[in-house]
Amino acid sequence: MIGEALSHYRILEELGAGGMGVVFRARDTKLGRDVAIKVLSPKLAQDGDRFARFEREARLLASLNHPHIATLYGFEQEGDVRFLVMELVEGETLASKIASGPLPVREALRLFHQIAQGLEAAHEKDIVHRDLKPSNIKITDAGQVKVLDFGLAKPLADGGERGSPSESPTITRTGTASGVILGTAAYMSPEQARGKALDKRTDVWSFGCCLFEALAGRAPFSGETVSDIVARVLEREPDWEKLPRRTPARIRDLLEKCLSKDARERLHDIADARIEISRALAAPDESEKTGDGRSRSATLLAVGAATAVTLISLWNLTGGTAPSERLVTRSFLELPEGSTITGGTIGNSVAISPDGRFVAYMAGEEGRLYVQSLEENEPRSVEGSEGAAVAFFSPDSEWVGFARERALMRAAVSGGAPHRIAAVSGEPRGVDWGKDSLVFAGEVSTGLWWVPAGGGEPRELTALDSARREKSHRFPQVLPGGKAVLFTLATSTTESWDDASISVLSIDTGKYQVILEGGSHARYSPTGHLVYARGGSLFGVTFDLEKLVVTGQPVPVIENVMTSVAGGGAAYALSENGTLVYASGRSRTEDRRVVRIDRQGRTEPLIATPRPFANVQLSRDGRHLVFQIHAGIDTIWVYEIERGTLTRLTSEWDNAAPFFDPTGREVAFTSARAGPYNLYKQASDGAGEAERLATSPYTQVPTSWSPDGSTLLYMDGSAENGSDIWMVSLAAPRESKPFLKERANERGAVFSPDGRFIAYESDQSGKYEIYLRRYPDGGGFRQVSTDGGTAPAWSPKGDELFYRSGEKMMAVDVRTEGELALGRPRVLFERRQPRGISTAFAVTPDGQGFVAIDGSVSEPRPAKLVLVQNFSEELKRLVPAR
Repeated sequence: MIGEALSHYRILEELGAGGMGVVFRARDTKLGRDVAIKVLSPKLAQDGDRFARFEREARLLASLNHPHIATLYGFEQEGDVRFLVMELVEGETLASKIASGPLPVREALRLFHQIAQGLEAAHEKDIVHRDLKPSNIKITDAGQVKVLDFGLAKPLADGGERGSPSESPTITRTGTASGVILGTAAYMSPEQARGKALDKRTDVWSFGCCLFEALAGRAPFSGETVSDIVARVLEREPDWEKLPRRTPARIRDLLEKCLSKDARERLHDIADARIEISRALAAPDESEKTGDGRSRSATLLAVGAATAVTLISLWNLTGGTAPSERLVTRSFLELPEGSTITGGTIGNSVAISPDGRFVAYMAGEEGRLYVQSLEENEPRSVEGSEGAAVAFFSPDSEWVGFARERALMRAAVSGGAPHRIAAVSGEPRGVDWGKDSLVFAGEVSTGLWWVPAGGGEPRELTALDSARREKSHRFPQVLPGGKAVLFTLATSTTESWDDASISVLSIDTGKYQVILEGGSHARYSPTGHLVYARGGSLFGVTFDLEKLVVTGQPVPVIENVMTSVAGGGAAYALSENGTLVYASGRSRTEDRRVVRIDRQGRTEPLIATPRPFANVQLSRDGRHLVFQIHAGIDTIWVYEIERGTLTRLTSEWDNAAPFFDPTGREVAFTSARAGPYNLYKQASDGAGEAERLATSPYTQVPTSWSPDGSTLLYMDGSAENGSDIWMVSLAAPRESKPFLKERANERGAVFSPDGRFIAYESDQSGKYEIYLRRYPDGGGFRQVSTDGGTAPAWSPKGDELFYRSGEKMMAVDVRTEGELALGRPRVLFERRQPRGISTAFAVTPDGQGFVAIDGSVSEPRPAKLVLVQNFSEELKRLVPAR
């Protein structure tokens, strides 16, 4: 194939052959770079098992974005040829490096510290390599390690994957040199050799074998035949005397833990190996005893070195003169006890002051905003910040800002009551405080807005371009100089936020352009880089601030950052002095189950497979569910319970909050297909086009059909008046008018089964309670709840009204015939409702149960907040400027 072309890749030379295909060097003629291409021949493609393994390799590699794992660029097909396009890693393998003799101890430790980081990233995604060996580890000329060939890796499931030596291509290939066969067997864990279930501890074993070989210059288990090697793996201990005398005591201990034949006694987590290697590297050479001299001095000096690093970091932070090469240090910030980071769906859940002295974040069940000085140990909650939506700092680092109850607020970092900056129409999707003004993203489907820092009326900066099918501008940042704004742009077909675009707006011209495809939530670093989120990682790319263009190729710089698959936000922030803070943890997929709950609180799944469900409702006959799936775009789906079939009702734009009409033949919902979220209805079988029911510059959300299907209640909101209850007549001529429009927020209105009353929630008393009014005159005002209430729902007979009060499901007896009579609220059951999940539920036709969303599968939320001081040095090293 040399000289031939696959798509726009020109094959240059063969690099090698493996069990899954042939690897070539190729030239990407579009981007002007060399890549590695692994080709599966048409003959092998006919083998279902092999092709499935090839596809698995593509999926696994695509999920691993890390500086120490070779990056996958694509999985493509040209005619009958299927191939992977991967990062071409120049340099020598660890195997060829060891062939010249044992590595110096500290050089080996530096390399294996990087290998451990790569494996840790894979294990955090539940991926096991299964074939780690020196020939699968490349070292670039700059000394950066890349772990290659995850072709044998498998996701863990139900306690591990059943493995067999025969599955290894280096075992089963015919005509392979014996050295290659022996090499693979030499790194195989005892459980893998026995064909037992495998988990990440098999990689820990292989890691120990490779580290032993790098230090000793020979593998810990060797022999003339595969059988000899396997026998030694199963029965003998390594010759520990082969390790060099300068091997640190803690590394000897680490190797013994890695090479325990009993997996239960083996080191369970590769992160612990990384930590031990870090500590060994922190200890000066002269502190290490030779031979078996394992005294306490090494440990004491390592602690002293670590303390010195901390003191240097604090000295730099507080204004001392920085050394010529600033140290990159990592530490954890302690959250309030029992708290986890919240607010990641809409972004700006974590912030850092421009001077790097303060960190702000939202945490806890109430979503409070906390501020912590990095010179102190204890975080402080910001007064009046319960339910905060975003966090941001003023340019002088003296104020912390947040959004709450349709307003932008600010509070002094030193403490005190918050002050209102401006009213907003909903929860902003990102806020940035420039020199004398704030730029914020409006609600879910709006452009960017500008407001003076001293307060005033917001004005529109960008409008969504319907011709380009834009649906959202969010996560703005005012670039240095104040002449341009960085932001994320999504379109009606953005199924995943990994497919969104990074754009730049010129304040002077009002025009904006896409500068980078594939990512969200970008931030500018004074080093001349952009950092942005994609696939649960942060990427860095060089950026020309004068020309406002990207100048290089993106490189992963931080793995395992808390992001929201549904909202695109990433929980991280950069300061002007080069400090990074981020929440470490899995991406928030918001996966949930739809469940049936009886009156005692017992649950059973209605849809067992977790998905990012939201706003579930039930048809009157109880045969169908309609709900929203909350992903890159929000879509409406109908589920037939008896047959278990799932049918997609909407395909483009964001669509949410669906409700069946009384017949079950139509669904009302809100959609952003023409700008702000407004009311639509469509046949529940998907026939025909959606019909618009009402128009407003503000968000409209349907809440209930009248029993005869002639009227639809909905919520309409504004920045000035909050949310109000409106109704639209579905008979000609169609007319919309308010049912209840007051200064308080009213929402969640539902018709009683006889159509004579409307139950709703309002915060007129200072907190949300449930109220009743007659329909259509609005008279007969009565309060139903006594200690808070949301999400009212009627029993099918109209003799009970249900609602939520915190974690309690409440019921109130109701008599609507004659004079209205209400019973005393009683608790049916208590059940934790995870933050961020709709409190709405549906009542089953028999009135004896409920259908709701269970968010327990998405727990626990990430709890680690990581501080990386002098991250700018790491960024410059990983993504050097051209």
